[in-house]
Amino acid sequence: MKRKDYLQKPVKHIKINGTFTVDQLIQQFQGSGSFGAGRLARACNTYEKMLRDKNCTVFLSLSGAVVPAGMRSLVTDLIRAKLIDVIVTTGASMVHDAIEALGGHHYKGSWTADDRELYRYHIFRIYDVFVPEEDYVRLDYQFSEMYQQIAA
Repeated sequence: MKRKDYLQKPVKHIKINGTFTVDQLIQQFQGSGSFGAGRLARACNTYEKMLRDKNCTVFLSLSGAVVPAGMRSLVTDLIRAKLIDVIVTTGASMVHDAIEALGGHHYKGSWTADDRELYRYHIFRIYDVFVPEEDYVRLDYQFSEMYQQIAA
């Protein structure tokens, strides 16, 4: 490749004039085509193509602290709307979802919190999200009862 080949597509700067729909914003991101904005636009375009293709099976892969980050309802809304067909996730995501299903909560915290103090108060940390230890204990008891029923 020559130098001029690298300099073919200038970045289009994002310009917001008035009210924007999400789609219009994503199209602006596509014009910039760079960093996270460009990748998000490509992902949205790919997802739209997948939804339009009736023979396409849509997989949603989840890792990390999706539920503690507040996206539990978003995932369930996608399922109910039949916008995803299959979920591939970690055991941790399932545990956090189960904690919420049993009435537990994830709480906004701070990454600067003192771990020794959290330990004294029986609070578990997921970066800047806190979970009371008793929510995990309640889940353990629920699993234990379920496993006993399965064994019987």
